[in-house]
This record gives sequence, structure tokens and C-alpha cells, in this order.
Amino acid sequence: EDMISNSELELLFETLAQTDGSLDDCFGYFSKGLNNGDPFRPCCVLVNMLCHNMLNLTERIIAEYCIIASYRNEASRVNPFTANLLETIERCESSYEKKFLYHAFIKGNEEFGKQKIKAIPTETDTTDQFPLPEDYYPIRKSLYDSLPQLSGYKAIELSRVITDHNLDENNKYTPPTLPLKDSKLDFPELEVGIFQPDFLRPIPIPLELKEEELFWLNPGVLHDVMWDSNMCVNNDIKGYVKELLQKGLKTSLSPQEIESIRAAFNKDAKLVHHCDITPDHLPLLIEISPQVATNLLINVFPSPQIQEYFDKLATMELTLGSLEVVNHLCNKGDVPKEFLHLYVTNATKHCESLKRDPQRQKREARLVSVFIKSLIKNKHLSVKEIYLDIHAFTIEFIKIPEANSLFKMLKQMDGGDGKSPTGN
Repeated sequence: EDMISNSELELLFETLAQTDGSLDDCFGYFSKGLNNGDPFRPCCVLVNMLCHNMLNLTERIIAEYCIIASYRNEASRVNPFTANLLETIERCESSYEKKFLYHAFIKGNEEFGKQKIKAIPTETDTTDQFPLPEDYYPIRKSLYDSLPQLSGYKAIELSRVITDHNLDENNKYTPPTLPLKDSKLDFPELEVGIFQPDFLRPIPIPLELKEEELFWLNPGVLHDVMWDSNMCVNNDIKGYVKELLQKGLKTSLSPQEIESIRAAFNKDAKLVHHCDITPDHLPLLIEISPQVATNLLINVFPSPQIQEYFDKLATMELTLGSLEVVNHLCNKGDVPKEFLHLYVTNATKHCESLKRDPQRQKREARLVSVFIKSLIKNKHLSVKEIYLDIHAFTIEFIKIPEANSLFKMLKQMDGGDGKSPTGN
């Protein structure tokens, strides 16, 4: 992958070739032209040009200002090119460039952004020296201390650009007078990249074999074949429970299978949420395997999902199995009174709707009467809020002994005055 795109490279050339306006204008042109607003990759190329002395003095000042201004809103120590800028300050030959970097980077003076490009000297003047002030060195130390330390092979990476050693030793850091656009540099020369040394991995030397090790390579004793009693046993508890529950939707389970489901739920309470039994399966499971349905609901009880199961249970068709399940739930824990009231009300209305089948109506009215009486006796149901529904139910089926007994219980609870607990 290329370090920089062709459009970004053209932006760099155009920025460095600016001759009008100020440094702030150059930086504005540079930042506005970035594709994704991230200056890091273009600045990497600018640093590469600076380090290998590819720019004349005016272009160097523009490049350095773009690098500094790109991270001006952050603390200077987080500028990713701090080390490069510090190195440039100490090795540059131009007093103008040294002074510019000291004030613009080290001191953070933004006034240099107003410097007109035409006012920047085009050639290096080595006669006028700018000695670095004393406060530079403590600042440099704090900046270096804040830089991340490279270790291992990262610390000895080599650049892809090779310095021409035929240059005069005294002038190798002197910027060229030729502008970048006339230097005929090719794209690969501007690409930032490194070479890393290969990590040598010698082939391990085989260890010498000892006599006692040969026994393990060539065992001389043949053991008798023994039958594995655990072979073909399903050790996947989750899969086993799912298989039993799916079976429970089709046929009655044996007591051993019901106990296996109960033990699995007791061992892992979260298993109930991964057995693929939804509220829509509940009516069928209650009809065929009410005990399994009870175990399932007891383990779902602590989770918010229990409300969906209660809604399904309250609105399903009344059966002996559903009465059994609700009764077990009431004995095992605190069932929400809203659910219990809705279930009892629906049960009484269900009995009233069976007028075309007197035998079935009588049988189910008897079951519902015994069920309601048991709830009241065990203090699971408070009749105050649904007194009128239960009272009307007992009056309609007063000839049925169980309903008559429930009627008498309600009358005793009223104190024998014939008034309901609601005051009506």
C-alpha cells in the first residue's frame, strides 16, 4: 500500500511551490486539500524530504511550518514528529531556519505564521549564526523524555533513501538551491518506508536419544482391550436437555427423564434460556408434560422473560395441566397477583362459556372451584379485587358441591352479612 496518494503528493508540490501570501495561507491551502483531514501521511513525506535534504530553504520553512501547525492545537510533546524537528534544529546550517524552528516549535510562537513567503531568504547564509538560548536544552530534554522508546528490531530500522556520501562533508546539510518541482524526483524517492533486519530462526539441533527413551518409542508390552463404559454416552448436557424437551412436546417423559431435566436446571440456572422452548411452546408442553413445564417456569422465574410465559399461561385454554402448573408455581414462589387475578378470572369465564357441553362444564367448574378454594386457603390469592367475578361464578354453579363450598367460604370471609369485601 502506498504511503501517500497521487492527489496528496500533488498537494504537497503545490503547497511547497507557493510564493504569495503568508505561512498561515500555505498551511490553510495544505490542510484544506487533505482527502480525509488526517495530515499524518503527508507530513511523513515532508519529514522524509527534510531529513534527506531535498528542499531549498523556502520550501523547508513551508514544510516545517505545515508539520508544526498540523498539530498546533495539541501539546507539542504529542506531535509525532517531535524527534525529527529537534534533530533538524540542531543540524541545520541556516541561522534563519534555526531561529524559525526555535520560536515557532520550541516556544510555540504563532506570530511566525504571518511571515510573508517572499520575505524568506532563498539561500542559506552561514555567516550569521543563531546560537540556541539556554532555555532550549531543558525543553529539549523534557520533549525527548516524553517520546516513546523504541526497542528491539524497531530501533535499528533503515530508511529506503540512501544519502549520497560523495557530497562535501561540510555542505551535506546545506539545502539545495534547486526548487523541488525542478529536481525531477520520482514517486518512489518520496515514499516513506523502512527495511527491517530478518529475525534469524536457526533449525533446532536434535537432542541425543537415551536408552530409556527407546522404551516409549517401541513399547514391548501389549495391554488387554478394555471396554469403555462411557462410550456413546452424551456428555453434552445442553444438547441432552434440549433433546428431552423436544421429546416432551410430543410424548410423556419417564420419571427418570423428568428428574434429569430438573437436575440439569438446578445445576445450571442459565441452561433454561438455551433450550429452544419459547412461550409459544408452553400450552403444548403443559398438555403433554406438566411437570416439565413446571420445572421450566420455576427456572425462568428470576428473569424478565417470565412475563411472556405468564401472559401465555393466563390466556391459554383452561386444562387440568394448566391448573396443576399454576398451583405448583404458587407453592414454589411469589406469583404476581396481576397474573393470578387474570388467570382466575379467565378460568371462571371459561366455565361459563361451556353451556353447550353440560358434562364438561360441570367437571371443569368443579376443578376451578377446588383450585380457587386451595389458593384462598393457602393465602396465595386475595379475593378482594376479583370478589365479584368469583361470587358470580359460585352463584351460577351453586348446585355443584365444590362451588357451593367455595360460596360458603366467601360468605364466612364476609362475616356472614352478605356483603362483599369490596363494600358492595
